[in-house]
Amino acid sequence: MFKVLHSVLRCTETRSKALDFFQATLSLNSRRANLHVDRHVVSSDGFMLNLSVVMQKLCDKIKPSMVDPHYLYRPNSRLELTSSETRICCSSKWFTDTQSQLETRGVLSGQVKFPTECFLMTVHCVHLTWTTAIRHLRELRRELYQIRRNLRLGNVPSQVSQQLKGRESVLQKMVTNMEGLILEDTETLGLTMTFLCQLARWLCLQLAGPDEESPSLPLPESVPVEFAVVPEFFLEVIADFLIFAAQQEFVV
Repeated sequence: MFKVLHSVLRCTETRSKALDFFQATLSLNSRRANLHVDRHVVSSDGFMLNLSVVMQKLCDKIKPSMVDPHYLYRPNSRLELTSSETRICCSSKWFTDTQSQLETRGVLSGQVKFPTECFLMTVHCVHLTWTTAIRHLRELRRELYQIRRNLRLGNVPSQVSQQLKGRESVLQKMVTNMEGLILEDTETLGLTMTFLCQLARWLCLQLAGPDEESPSLPLPESVPVEFAVVPEFFLEVIADFLIFAAQQEFVV
């Protein structure tokens, strides 16, 4: 899949269509980020993991300095962030005012470069993939634990006990499949960790401000507009993955 999409993206005549495909896929799966998801109307964890691997490989040669942070202010960006999207330090009014100022200065004009769109859409993809997959595995493990606890205590009627044993068998298979999907593929885990390190470096660049190469103390008194507009899930996906990695005690 990577070779096919890479070839399509290298051709200027088909690049836009490939980016449209990524945009449409992420848009249709935006509900995966919700706490309660109808898994029948979104793509499977396996599909999303495969897509995230492809997109992360496409970002392999993209340096954080190549990604334009002002893209997050563009009204027609491929990220399709809603007005209710929580950002690091940015109210709706502040966002609108800053967007108008940037448009007046011509910062938001000009053609968007491929590294910017590819990198930022990949962040969104990794968020929709890993945040949901990790939460799903935790929910399955929690339900399996509760069922086994009830069966062990023996405080349920025999008829209900048989139903719980059937559910236990199904859950065990689901947990095994999920663990095999996201825990045993060390290459994917390493690829994701590498990409999230790239994201962390990019976030540091935005925190430092446009005139600095890296953050230094004391930090700026006012939050740089490049950092303020960053969606909170840019930070959350890093934290979720690192916490999960530490809990599983795997080395990537």
